Amino acid sequence: MSSISQFLPEPKHTSNQRQPVDAVGESTLVVAHDTSKRNIPGYGERKGWVPKTNDDFGDGGAYPEIQMLQYPLGMGRKRSKKSNALAKQVDGSGNTSYDALVRHNRRPDEVVHSKYKDMIPLRQRADFDDTQDAIPERPDAETVRETTERTKLALEKVMGGRISAGAHKSVGSVAIKEPTYVRYTPNQQGAGFNSGAAQRIVRVSDMPLDPMEPPKIRHQKKARKPASPPAP
Repeated sequence: MSSISQFLPEPKHTSNQRQPVDAVGESTLVVAHDTSKRNIPGYGERKGWVPKTNDDFGDGGAYPEIQMLQYPLGMGRKRSKKSNALAKQVDGSGNTSYDALVRHNRRPDEVVHSKYKDMIPLRQRADFDDTQDAIPERPDAETVRETTERTKLALEKVMGGRISAGAHKSVGSVAIKEPTYVRYTPNQQGAGFNSGAAQRIVRVSDMPLDPMEPPKIRHQKKARKPASPPAP
């Protein structure tokens, strides 16, 4: 019987580094490759079989003949939300410590009193030593000055924003002008007119605006659009 290789043309490229693989090596590789995969039943033989891990889906998708929720490679599964539960903590005496619960969502440098001992004055505590200072760490003058200046700037910023928000819109836009003086000479002269004065000095200044005065322009609502035409 003639082989099909005699009808094929000679190969153009050959590799000298190719090593022959014996039949035993080929069978060993095939067995090792088959054992690495999970035993997935074929189509029509999956009654009672349930995919539980991502390896059960292989490289494909879900099995339509299995009537259950399936998430191949995690697709379609809702991500679990980050829990805000805190771990229970105990102190050195074995009592439950609520420091983590009280300090939750607070600044790290914020002083939080979470124990009953914190409400007792320092000098009246049982573990207080009379030889030590009640406030061992006192801030120096430079720290006090910096904190005072920082607090002052923060308060001025907050109050300035509230004042500007509550002020009338037209108050800040109108510039305050200096008053002017006008010499007034009436047409009727005599002792019975103008209190007997020939001239008067009149001071002309802008009338101050009342911040609490309601707006003089009434905003009217826009006319409603006509309704849609009836269906034919």
